[in-house]
Amino acid sequence: MIYTVDVAPNFAVRAGYLLCSMASASCYYSWELNDIVYKLMRKDVDTLNRRNLSGLGMELLHEAAFGTSDSGCGLGYSLISPVDRIGSHLIDQINEYHSRAFVGEKCVLGIVHSRADVDGIDILKQVKSSINLNPPHLEASSDNHGFVGGEIRRDLIAASTVYAYLAWPSRGFWPVCDLIVCALNGSSNRIHHGGNASKSLLARTAIEGDIDTEAVAFHKVYSDHGLFGIAVAGSCPKTVGSRIKRIISVLRSANFTEENLKQAKQILRADLMFRYENPFHSLVDISTNLLSPTNQSVKPIEVVASVNKTDLKSFNDAINKIVTSNHAAFSLVGPNLGSIEPLHVLLKE
Repeated sequence: MIYTVDVAPNFAVRAGYLLCSMASASCYYSWELNDIVYKLMRKDVDTLNRRNLSGLGMELLHEAAFGTSDSGCGLGYSLISPVDRIGSHLIDQINEYHSRAFVGEKCVLGIVHSRADVDGIDILKQVKSSINLNPPHLEASSDNHGFVGGEIRRDLIAASTVYAYLAWPSRGFWPVCDLIVCALNGSSNRIHHGGNASKSLLARTAIEGDIDTEAVAFHKVYSDHGLFGIAVAGSCPKTVGSRIKRIISVLRSANFTEENLKQAKQILRADLMFRYENPFHSLVDISTNLLSPTNQSVKPIEVVASVNKTDLKSFNDAINKIVTSNHAAFSLVGPNLGSIEPLHVLLKE
């Protein structure tokens, strides 16, 4: 099966990551895909889609953040498709898209294996020889797609959990944002019963009654832009909404210490080390970098060097500059979303 994602030029890294994840995932239907022939498969896919509401929420966050354009959007024209567009393309439209999209400069092949007697280059050559790539296609130039901001809600009555994503725009390569994420999350989601998980800034925003609500910070990095934000999930919409408000308030008054910065640096350096010891992660990283302009490829050693020279003032200034802005994106997926206040209300001082 071959998948393509049509995106604006500066979304090539995101498109590559999505394609690599899709091609190597154990579950093909972790995104919204409907088969118009096999009724039973359609039912199975719908069931699986409902289980992956967190993924849907993140994709809708990108649509809220970057909108759509004729040249593509944060989602591409593929993963989260309106129901009325599924299966509506004519064969001529499909062939036209294939002729301009399935070309050499948009194709990356990679292989990970542990057998010393197998030459990966030979396998790649065999695969390449069996793929009928089209000749280069002269694309019409289009502008980079910037941050738009806004709010998207997908109310699903049958869902049991509410997923909320709030994000602000950030620069592309900006390790300070990754440090902030590490400082906010602490050892949460990394080490079971981690010593500082309950002491992290986000954990301290929980109050009595929030026991079933989880919050985590994230940073999505692309070639010339990024998203810094928080994700909150819980069974009660009202509880999720109130925790988001508390997190915003805490972030806007945050004043990290030297100890916080030291711990964040340790966590981020460990993360980088573990990621690049993972062959699959390295393959995805190399593949997505190949889809970017050559001067956009960032080596791990460059990230570590930037992390090491970050001082406390630039650290605190960075988070203050990001979260005090009212220019943000917000996505919600789940039941009874009317009890969660709109984005402009949440961001009010």
